[in-house]
Amino acid sequence: MLVLNGLEDQILLLVLGKIPEYLLTGFPYNDIFPNLLSTEPLFNLFLNILRYFFNGSYVVVSVLLITIFNLVISYLFFKKYIYWYLGVFTFVFSSYYYIHLANHLSLMNTWLLPLLFILFDKYNIKNLTSIFIFTSFLIISILISNYIGLLITIIFILYHAYDIIFALFIKNKAMIK
Repeated sequence: MLVLNGLEDQILLLVLGKIPEYLLTGFPYNDIFPNLLSTEPLFNLFLNILRYFFNGSYVVVSVLLITIFNLVISYLFFKKYIYWYLGVFTFVFSSYYYIHLANHLSLMNTWLLPLLFILFDKYNIKNLTSIFIFTSFLIISILISNYIGLLITIIFILYHAYDIIFALFIKNKAMIK
């Protein structure tokens, strides 16, 4: 057997199609909600809803929707810079985005990265509401794409570790004077 293109993690959506009936007895939405037991249940839910409404062209529709979402979120992040359009188009139309076009759709959800930095700009981690927002964002990003969710978790930890170390350095420097 010859596989021309890698299927990677999306094989679950292609092979199973539906969760076996004995797992979903009495569950009325078998055509919309299969594959929720995968490692990326929110993204699979999105794909399955599109598959339900658009049949065979759901991949094209999902790529278009993800590209539009990438454009909007990237614009919200880059609009504070003078040449924002260069940042948006470089980010959205990067080679990383198109490498995963045919075989790993969940890695096209790069809109999560600028959204993380928008949250860093907007919220400070010092109150309970911000902690809830960041925790919810981390959980949702992992459920959308586990690879990008892991990258976001690492960026989150490093960002706040830098904040803590920098705050301790400033405090120690002030104590020395």
